[in-house]
Amino acid sequence: MNLPEMLSRSTSPNADVECFAAGDEIATGLLAVAVDANRLVRMIGADAAIGAAGSCPPAYLGHVQNAPAEGSPALVRVAGFTPVIYGDSVSAFDILRLDPSTGKLVPFDVTKGDGHSHAATLRAIRRVVFVCDDAGAPILTGAASLSSDLRWDDSDAFATAPETVTISEISGGEYLVEFVPSVTNRNYVLRVARASGGIVSPAEFQVTSHAKLGAASVSSIQQIAGIALVSGENGDEGLMLIGRQIF
Repeated sequence: MNLPEMLSRSTSPNADVECFAAGDEIATGLLAVAVDANRLVRMIGADAAIGAAGSCPPAYLGHVQNAPAEGSPALVRVAGFTPVIYGDSVSAFDILRLDPSTGKLVPFDVTKGDGHSHAATLRAIRRVVFVCDDAGAPILTGAASLSSDLRWDDSDAFATAPETVTISEISGGEYLVEFVPSVTNRNYVLRVARASGGIVSPAEFQVTSHAKLGAASVSSIQQIAGIALVSGENGDEGLMLIGRQIF
């Protein structure tokens, strides 16, 4: 006895809902469907582009088990085991995601770029220097008396970096030196000097640029539908354990 037969003869609970009418004729069963703002069930794809996962409406509901005419109740499985239509080559125990253009299920594969992405913001590099005379007394002549030299590791040779360095006076001989890197994971050497004499401490910094990840890009978030229980090819009827989440 194969797995589909075992499940069909078992008492494993599946959750089906029939409280929403079809917004259009759904001629093909087992495809993913969404519920729209009017509480009508529509096939995901041309009829209902769900867009970003988690967006509502329309929102991913489940997998239609019948083929209702427009206005008739749609029987939608929202939990448990459900037959589905594969949209690509699938192996048993693959994690499956919705193909929002067809309503079919395809493998979720992070090695192929699946999953959400984050916008990266480069962190500003900020350092404080102290400027004093030979006796250690702070020099309070202002930031205009200081100059900077910024270089970066460009193809294994330190060259002048393109970023602008700003220097501002804090108080008591302390000055804030900062710049915003233009690329991440780049080694920089920052030097600060005073042309008319005085001691700058520290006068040199070696830093590496880093990025801060922002919120996930909404358009990159994907809807994971569940786990494949049988293997199949594009267009085959498959079997999935529903386990929805967004990623």
